[in-house]
Amino acid sequence: SADGTTVYVHDGDGTLWAVDSATGTPRWSHRLDYSPATGPAVTGDGLLLLAAGGDEGALTALRDNGDGAEVVWQRTDVTQHGVPAVTSNGLGYSIVGGADGLAALVFDTSDGHSIDEEPLTEATGFPVGTAVGPDGEFVATTHGGDVVVLR
Repeated sequence: SADGTTVYVHDGDGTLWAVDSATGTPRWSHRLDYSPATGPAVTGDGLLLLAAGGDEGALTALRDNGDGAEVVWQRTDVTQHGVPAVTSNGLGYSIVGGADGLAALVFDTSDGHSIDEEPLTEATGFPVGTAVGPDGEFVATTHGGDVVVLR
């Protein structure tokens, strides 16, 4: 969590759990319609950006309201294929299905709207990692061994 008191994990059966980081006690659970590949990315203001689960899972932001999670926004117009990465300036980065295959999506984490989208024509296979470099480079990796860097 943004304040370090909560850890967010998926159980592999489609449920997101919020767990007290000091005691390991569950605080709440939130049922999803799919099983994400990994835990969510957490923004500085506490939004939880869910990872894709294979070809499932809309680009979604949740907020921990203490007793559970509420959907803040959801992008059903894109098919997310990756794990979101976030930056301190409110930008999110993820791999989505584009018109001609995979695409790198940059979005505003506050409301999910697209800022930029670039095709990843040289990437093959399923994306397994998304990162942002120190100078704003968008870095994506695939299970096929591709590493793509966009500036």
